Amino acid sequence: MNEINLIASMDIRHLRMVDAVAELGNLSAAASKLCLTQSALSHQLKRMENITGLPLFLRQGKRMLLTQAGQRLLESANNILNELDAAQRDIQAMAAGDKGRIRLSTECYTCYHWLPRVIPIFHQSYPDVDIDIDVDAMDDIPAALEARQLEFGIISCGTNQKPGWDLPHYSLFVDDLVVLVSPEHPLAKETAISMTALNNEHLILYTRAKAKFLRLLQHFGPAEPKKVTCLQLTEAILEWVSANIGVTIIARWAAQRYIESGAVVAVGLDNPALRREWFAVVAEPDEALIPKYMQTFIQLLHQHPPVGMRVY
Repeated sequence: MNEINLIASMDIRHLRMVDAVAELGNLSAAASKLCLTQSALSHQLKRMENITGLPLFLRQGKRMLLTQAGQRLLESANNILNELDAAQRDIQAMAAGDKGRIRLSTECYTCYHWLPRVIPIFHQSYPDVDIDIDVDAMDDIPAALEARQLEFGIISCGTNQKPGWDLPHYSLFVDDLVVLVSPEHPLAKETAISMTALNNEHLILYTRAKAKFLRLLQHFGPAEPKKVTCLQLTEAILEWVSANIGVTIIARWAAQRYIESGAVVAVGLDNPALRREWFAVVAEPDEALIPKYMQTFIQLLHQHPPVGMRVY
């Protein structure tokens, strides 16, 4: 009989039968393990041999020895049964909320400085939940959540705005944006400045944030930055600012180490509307179905905000 008919004629009980007979070496013991009568097991074995057209076992007295065809079938049976057993364990763990995967992205590179402090705390309670970071989804996290390419997103909006997401979302923290300048820069002497004070300055911005910040400047008045340089990494931006090549706008906590070291000076903005509220947004639209481990992750993000962040 050809391979297609063989596959169509087999089911899991046949694979377990071959495995049990090979392991125990006789029909009586195998039947007992499978909770079958010896007659029923013998009938199943005979049917399998009729399907394959080859004997699967050689009978030597009460011993059952695998034939070459039986050995080949046993190899596949072991692979399939092991995989099914692993799948069952994983699904049971998922049902209990102890195992799973969180694919997440955040709209801000600086969040990747904060998350590594929270993830180890989370793994103390959920070591079998994998957290995968998808940087490519940063450009449109809501769309990636809707398409189920992510389970979790970290997104911000202005504190005077309402989140526009239909998916479940949970407030994490509120931070403030500051202007970072070199200690030698004239603005370093100010205690607070307006957005319009950045006109004619050389702005150093994240590549992904350029359009957003230029719109923000225009919102508060005519914006004519002398020059805009875009860099990908927070450290690169801060090094350029420290060298007095330009200035940047960034969350205070993201530059805390540079501020504390004196490499840069943080000057506050005079408009509280420039604060941002950060949210955890979940792809599962039904809050009742959000896994317990994800609920715990959200709680930990809220309980452990970025180091150096001002609390409002």
